[in-house]
Amino acid sequence: PLDFELSQNYPNPFNPTTQIRFSLPEAGYVKLDVFNVLGQQVRRLIDQPLPAGTHEVTFDGQSDGGHSLASGLYFYRLVHDHYSECRKMILLK
Repeated sequence: PLDFELSQNYPNPFNPTTQIRFSLPEAGYVKLDVFNVLGQQVRRLIDQPLPAGTHEVTFDGQSDGGHSLASGLYFYRLVHDHYSECRKMILLK
C-alpha cells in the first residue's frame, strides 16, 4: 500500500462479528482499540508491531473481559507511529 488506510468495518451494522481492514505503507507499532460512546475503551484488538501491508481483524462484539457488549454505536481507532484514524460501527442484537 502507498498510504495508511482504515476501512469501514464490514458488515455494518453487525451481529455477531465484523471485519476491520487496514493498510500500512510501512512497518510499525500498531494499536487497534474499540470504544463506547462515552469514550471508554472496551476492547483492545491489536497491540503489537506489524509489517507493511494490508491486515484484517475480526471483532466479535465482546469486551476485553469476555462479556457481550450491548447494542449501540461504537468507535474503533487505529494508531500507528505516524498515523491515527477513527471510524464508527453499530452493533445490533
